[in-house]
Amino acid sequence: YQRRVRGVSRLIPPLFAEIHQPSGHVAHESLWRELNNDHPVEGGVVDMFTLESLSFHPRLQLLHNFASDEEVAQLLSIAQRTIEHSPQPLTARRKAQGALSVSATEESDSQLVQTIEERISRLSLQHWLAAEPLHALRYRVGQGDAVHHDALPAGDDRLSASQGGQRIATLMLFLNDVTDGGAVRFDTAKLEVEPRAGDALLLWNVEPNGLADERASYEHQPVTGGEKWMLRQFIRASVFRRAGK
Repeated sequence: YQRRVRGVSRLIPPLFAEIHQPSGHVAHESLWRELNNDHPVEGGVVDMFTLESLSFHPRLQLLHNFASDEEVAQLLSIAQRTIEHSPQPLTARRKAQGALSVSATEESDSQLVQTIEERISRLSLQHWLAAEPLHALRYRVGQGDAVHHDALPAGDDRLSASQGGQRIATLMLFLNDVTDGGAVRFDTAKLEVEPRAGDALLLWNVEPNGLADERASYEHQPVTGGEKWMLRQFIRASVFRRAGK
């Protein structure tokens, strides 16, 4: 298994070919203006981070410095408060504490969550309304997540158009450096990705034709030292109806 943390690959999947810069940075503002009839990005900020293509089968990208140190610190605080107030029970597959969605009570927190969701939207080229709420996860020593696939199985009620259809992609944003263990392992691609604060993984759960990519299964290996904190967002094929919306 390859262990990938740093470095920039020159191999960029076709989906990102038009927005990849020679320096290895991705500048989204010009593309986003084009897709939105030249509507300016709020604040005039151009999101810059390094994109590394890890695999074509499944399609997997590692986004270095997707969130700044300041953003990560604030997001970690939000995630900690969220799990403290609304923890999800452990399951047979998932040995981690989670919360259904991040709870941003302060205006500054809400603004940051919105900024991150818009950044994910620009990266995935999907409208932010097609995304499920950000989900906070904490893995303690001995906790991990067994091999699974994020695409919804055929016949699942959540595949209905009113629910946004298929989960076409998954974004994982790491909020801390894990002392030991906790790598995200992809058996098909024979690689492991070590969590680093501010980095994110974008995994496409479907083939370009929209069918589930069976090679996109993965696992969170058990943490053997410290804790692992992350945010996860499922991106749907169309508009997802959030609770209360």
